Amino acid sequence: MATSTESAMLRATQAHRLLLSKSESLDWGIAYTSEEFPDLTRANQFREVIIEAGVDFEQVFQAVEAYYAERNLTFHGWAPAMDQDVDPHEAFLTGKGFVRRDEHAMLVREWMDVAIPDDVRVLPARAMRKALDAVLDERLADSSASKQMHDAVVGRLDDASMNGFVAQKAGEAAGYLMFFEVGDIGCVTDIYVRESLRRQGVGTALLDHAMKLSRRLALRIQGARVPKDDAAAVALFEKLGMEPDGTLTEFVRSGS
Repeated sequence: MATSTESAMLRATQAHRLLLSKSESLDWGIAYTSEEFPDLTRANQFREVIIEAGVDFEQVFQAVEAYYAERNLTFHGWAPAMDQDVDPHEAFLTGKGFVRRDEHAMLVREWMDVAIPDDVRVLPARAMRKALDAVLDERLADSSASKQMHDAVVGRLDDASMNGFVAQKAGEAAGYLMFFEVGDIGCVTDIYVRESLRRQGVGTALLDHAMKLSRRLALRIQGARVPKDDAAAVALFEKLGMEPDGTLTEFVRSGS
């Protein structure tokens, strides 16, 4: 049975995808498609997938591929529904070039007071577009998918449910964070610190800012999806009072 945090982060994920994509229910799950962002993994996914016993995975996979091909798209992600045993999905999808990604569903357990360096400031990204661009330019390689990622981040800043923040260290653009609200749920959907400025309090300042916003808004659940294999990210979220409260598993095409 899913934890309340898993359910909340799943709900936030579904709503966040709809900022980038259209959705349509198919027989085995929900197809998210985006003509605007055809190469963006999070915008083109087959999610909440349920494969009943006796159903042929290959038949389902080919039908989903055909659905996307009709729209000149490729689905880059596959997410089993919460009540599905992920092992059969993994066994099949590995042979199709997909890799498994496990993420902690993290929840604020305690509001922490942390020290922020005097030379780090966190400002609204809407007013700091040039600074945000500078950080994104460093993060993203020169590819069509990266350009679409840039446009997806910047273009959603004006959505009422999305809050973006940029950190400056000694006046230099240092990192950014995106915080998404859906109902009474708040979710950190993205955080990045420039490599040369890591372990200098920038990530802490960004996440602390988001935590304080969440507290002011009196959101019922404040959480995040954090890759299990990213020890530094997990440690940062734990430093700010979050704890793992479940696991969310997805599969993405290798290289996506």
